Amino acid sequence: MGQSKFPIAIAETFDVIVEPEAGQSYTIFAAAKDRSGYARGTLSETRGAEAAIPELGPRPELTMAAMGEGHASHGAMAESEAAGMDEMTMDMSGDAHRGHGAMPAMEHGEKVLSYDDLRALTPYTDRRAPDREVELRLTGNMERYFWSINDVKFGDAGPLEFNYGERVRITFKNETMMEHPMHLHGLWMDLVNGEGDMAPRKHTITIRPGETISADVTVDATGSWAFHCHILQHAATGMFRQVNVIGGVQ
Repeated sequence: MGQSKFPIAIAETFDVIVEPEAGQSYTIFAAAKDRSGYARGTLSETRGAEAAIPELGPRPELTMAAMGEGHASHGAMAESEAAGMDEMTMDMSGDAHRGHGAMPAMEHGEKVLSYDDLRALTPYTDRRAPDREVELRLTGNMERYFWSINDVKFGDAGPLEFNYGERVRITFKNETMMEHPMHLHGLWMDLVNGEGDMAPRKHTITIRPGETISADVTVDATGSWAFHCHILQHAATGMFRQVNVIGGVQ
């Protein structure tokens, strides 16, 4: 089994299937984005065994070139977070996604997995086409460091209203130079990544600078729910909405 890696944002979760070979030890390695530190564990049959620890590598720099590129294959070219939390898997072999489109990106000889490599273990029962689409432009000002949705901060915005039982497509468009892990309470988002009936379900979707990503939501839980960027400084300054579900048994 070769080395694979994938980005994971604040509050994001993945289910990962690992198929180790007998007698081998493997390092599970997580590094901070700014390479300021890391955590690691060992997967092995042998108590006390250790595997090689990869180098941290250079600190990535965000430049204007990132605008418009987004993830190399993170869902924008598709048809449009602890185990058990998100009902999906990331196939570490990559075999499950051959023929899907863009191949996983390579970085320093390693496979870099993306949202295009996510696939549900079992299909969710509701795969209706969406009844309507809601566009959420992720906006803000780096110099003043305030953040908003559709150029309106939370304090000046009304709630988003979803009707109980409908299927809504949410399209995120990141118009800023920062990534935004958008977290929806109470409801699941089915990522539109080209997997059709096997589309992965997520509670947090990360949208990188200049990127557009869509997700379909089955509105099956009544109440009022928070919907916000999980970089809490962004949420506190306005990248936050209340979602009200209309109808159903309250």
